[in-house]
Amino acid sequence: MQVHNGLPRPAWLWFLIFGGLLYLGNRLIFPAPPPVLGPPNPAEIAALTESFTQLAGRAPTADEQSGFIDQWLREALLFREAIDQGLHLSDPAIQQRLLRNMRFLEPETRQSDAQLIDRALELNMHLTDEVIRRRLVQGMSMLLIASVDVAPPDTDALEAAFKQRRDSLMEPARISFSHRLLGDIASDEAARVLDTLITSDTSPEEAADLGEPFVFGHAFEAISWVQVSARFGPAFTRRLRAMTEASPDITGWVGPVASTFGQHVLFIEKFAPARQQTFEEAEAILHADLMAEREQAALDQAIAKLMSRYEVLTQ
Repeated sequence: MQVHNGLPRPAWLWFLIFGGLLYLGNRLIFPAPPPVLGPPNPAEIAALTESFTQLAGRAPTADEQSGFIDQWLREALLFREAIDQGLHLSDPAIQQRLLRNMRFLEPETRQSDAQLIDRALELNMHLTDEVIRRRLVQGMSMLLIASVDVAPPDTDALEAAFKQRRDSLMEPARISFSHRLLGDIASDEAARVLDTLITSDTSPEEAADLGEPFVFGHAFEAISWVQVSARFGPAFTRRLRAMTEASPDITGWVGPVASTFGQHVLFIEKFAPARQQTFEEAEAILHADLMAEREQAALDQAIAKLMSRYEVLTQ
């Protein structure tokens, strides 16, 4: 090897070595700035604020307003990470969404599905479609949770949660009854029909031909007050609920009870008041709740780790 000015040749090799050392030193002393996340879109924050105000009937507090900003930043982060990982390129639902959008814009096109999807990606449609954005945010969230080993709750954890939440773990009141819709008649006329049913000791089966057809049927087994209200309306439910609260052991023909459909007479088979659930009844719910909490904690931790790589701008 030839030596020139104390350095072995070839000289170009030393230029590469010194250049590489200078580059590494520059990166160590002056590292590349982190990518920027934010600031939040003012219009989107305003929309979140307006939606909250309409639902809650009041303006959000300062902490709640700050929560809207945190939510925006989290979703922006998840969306960016999903795009960086190419989730939009492998999701069949997103492909179909892009294809539908392109065929709506160009209904006469003769291009193939694959060509239209490629064009949609070139036009960055996946970056502006809100449905795609939501799906990618959800998909990235699930991917982050799946990347963490979330241990399911054991029996001790479930029993501890049961003791802590026992007062809120309630089995709703349930009622089993048959009814006959008498239609739009006066309440005193409906009362006379009820008296006839009681005095003749008529069974629900024997009264099958009485009254008018009812869209939801005539017999209901162990349904809650929410389910009663969904079928008969709130006024009917309040009246029937008052009867059972006044006499929890009530059975047989009762009424008349009015709904938006008209007057009804009812044959109550059984009523079970609301009660606290047993551990066995609540176990599945507790397991799902604890798993959801643990997965949310894992997701929060993963998002915080990703967020630390960014320069976050809140305004």
